[in-house]
Amino acid sequence: MAIVATWNPSQDQFEKYEGFVARTATGEYVFDRWSVGTRTRGIELGDRVFLFRQGADRRGIVAAGRVLNPEPDDPIDSDRVNLPIFLDTHWRDPGALGHYVRVRWERVASLEERLTVNELLAAAPGFAWARPIRQSGRNLSEDDLAAVEALWAERDPFHAPKAVPVALEQIHTTQYWTQGGDEGSRIRTEAELCARYVRYLAIRGVQACRLRIRTPDGFTLWTDIFDPENDELIEAKSDANRGAVRLAVGQLLDYRRYLATPEGTDLALLVPNAPSQDLLELLESQAISAIWPIDSGFTRSSSPRHH
Repeated sequence: MAIVATWNPSQDQFEKYEGFVARTATGEYVFDRWSVGTRTRGIELGDRVFLFRQGADRRGIVAAGRVLNPEPDDPIDSDRVNLPIFLDTHWRDPGALGHYVRVRWERVASLEERLTVNELLAAAPGFAWARPIRQSGRNLSEDDLAAVEALWAERDPFHAPKAVPVALEQIHTTQYWTQGGDEGSRIRTEAELCARYVRYLAIRGVQACRLRIRTPDGFTLWTDIFDPENDELIEAKSDANRGAVRLAVGQLLDYRRYLATPEGTDLALLVPNAPSQDLLELLESQAISAIWPIDSGFTRSSSPRHH
């Protein structure tokens, strides 16, 4: 589901707007409530929200986000509305009640970056963008949603469903948490293994990074290591047992779907020791190399396919 919320600057100054533009331009999420007109049902947690700026000039979509659950202090009349919609004082008429949802705005664009009415009409003609939208909270059809999402991705480089290279975090640490038995030990082992391999690459002139992936359903995925010199995506595991290898295979195949050239990207699993022959054959069947440390550095089960 996707809904179109509305903002008319002649009626509501939206004082947070400029600050939201600046904050979301760095990839930060911002949170607010927004009116959904008279809607009392049919909106669910996680639904897509586009904010359409109305008025006499510079009309168009200026923000996109997702519906959240109400906060604990939001007044809720459960007899009249269905969550995540809640009732509160009307934004324009203090003597009336209005229907609201909490929204996580992922990107609030400047007026220059907005999706214009002409762009929207050309890409998503099923919605009446050119006419005044009488009520906030109207639905977008599935076809129009796909078209608007494709347009919006150009305005939202941080949250578009694609992979973006980012700097490696400090991956060796003296502190770690313990959870579920050996969770802390596992995290530390993976971090140390990653740090060692990154140094190994650096000696060979390769500046490794990570990839941050925003999925269409609002999740953020982080890869362990990306070797840009050889276009190789590497997932690290603290063990070379069957469970770890199977998990890594799924992660790598999932990550690769979002890359600009998935067919040209090699995949590899970084582990502390050589997997069994059966697991090496599993990896080979999916064109995934295994990499593990040896005294002189690292060795691998196969060379990258494309390099």
